[in-house]
Amino acid sequence: DEWPRGSVTPLQATDSTLFYSATMEKLCDRMAVRTVDVNDSPLQSANREEAVNVLVTKVLGIAESDSRFQDVHQMLTAHFDEADALEGVNARAALRSTFVLACSSPYVTSADF
Repeated sequence: DEWPRGSVTPLQATDSTLFYSATMEKLCDRMAVRTVDVNDSPLQSANREEAVNVLVTKVLGIAESDSRFQDVHQMLTAHFDEADALEGVNARAALRSTFVLACSSPYVTSADF
């Protein structure tokens, strides 16, 4: 690993280390806070189906025609439902958690996945 301080060339991590994973998770968490249930965002906890579709198609970049779409959609929907069913967790927190799961997945964090 190296730090590209002052370099104009972007650095893409090739190894998923604990430091890299924790950083991505925190970044995704901050993005979730800024996008879930805010005005004009398609990520509204009141409309789970639409929000999960946005996560799959826009965040993960998997088209509805892709053979992986249904499996990924089902997985994210199940995560939302399980999080929402936890005591003390509301739909907003469940969708934020689902956003973090999608955002920190290899589809987003890996090069050429």
